[in-house]
Amino acid sequence: MHRSEQIARKKYPDAIAKVLENLGSTTTGKAEAIEAKRIRTLRNQGHELPLNRENRKEYRANSCPKRLKNTL
Repeated sequence: MHRSEQIARKKYPDAIAKVLENLGSTTTGKAEAIEAKRIRTLRNQGHELPLNRENRKEYRANSCPKRLKNTL
């Protein structure tokens, strides 16, 4: 999260990172699947993608890669 915050601050000096949910002890894959689901929901509601996630298919509004379908 720290690197994302640094990138955001270049364009938005007052940007801060905020933990939305503490997942505790989990795998990176499961954490990314949870994040992707949350991002897709927000995109479907008309929100913009996070600054570091524009190019990933998992975060597009109407996509859900096969590898993530089993974890959601």
